[in-house]
Formats: sequence, C-alpha cells, structure tokens
Amino acid sequence: MTEAEMFRDWFNNFLTVERFASYYGISVAEAKRIISAGREQHEKEAQKKMTHDEKNVLYWLLGAARFGYLDLAQVAAWAGSDISTKHIAEVVTKLWEAQEK
Repeated sequence: MTEAEMFRDWFNNFLTVERFASYYGISVAEAKRIISAGREQHEKEAQKKMTHDEKNVLYWLLGAARFGYLDLAQVAAWAGSDISTKHIAEVVTKLWEAQEK
C-alpha cells in the first residue's frame, strides 16, 4: 500500500492518528509521517488528473478540430453556451503546461 493510499485510508476511515497507528501496528510518529507524505502524494496525483470540466473542453476541441473549426472563437461558437473562448484557452494552456512537465 502506498503512502497516498494509506493517507486516503486514514482520511476516510479513522477518527484519530492514534487509532490509525494502532490498526497498522506502527508508532504515532510514523503514522504522522505517513499521513503527511501521503497527503502530498495524493495532492500531486489529484493535480495530474484532468477534471471532468477539462475533459469536456478537450472533447469539444477534438470534435471541433474534426469538423475543421480550429479557431477558438469558432470552437466556442460551435459548442454554443456550453463553453466559452476564455475557458477553452485556460484549459488548453493548463493541459499544455502539464504536458511540458
């Protein structure tokens, strides 16, 4: 079990660090270390995942490109009220930056 998984287990299933430590047979100090490191791992993993909203924008972009709409304003017009040009640009920028890392 990874530290991120242990953090999620603690977060979802335990009221105290002491009970978590007892359950896993580790010291309270070790439990605190695992929870802290696991929280960091969990947050990094969460940042890597695309949000539902970002996936929707990506699908709209792929569909728009398929039909020849390559300009962001055209994509926004094609998508109607579901999406704005600004939103498309923000998501594309975020996805591009994530790809660069």
